[in-house]
Amino acid sequence: MKLLSKVKAFPVELLIIFPVLFILSFVIDYYISIGDYDTAYIYDVIGSTVMVAGGLIIIYKLSSYIYRGFKYKKW
Repeated sequence: MKLLSKVKAFPVELLIIFPVLFILSFVIDYYISIGDYDTAYIYDVIGSTVMVAGGLIIIYKLSSYIYRGFKYKKW
């Protein structure tokens, strides 16, 4: 049961964020290699937005776990 409680705390957003950024890196490299810098910049902005949004979601989830831990702690 301890293993299941650890798995619940894993931020599932990482399973979405990392593959998206991995694929976007290849897309950006492709457009840079063919010289289409405007399209590469658009995909770079999309990747940056995904990183920032994912980071904010993970920070929110972790802070809610920490808050719940302090709220129900018996001192």
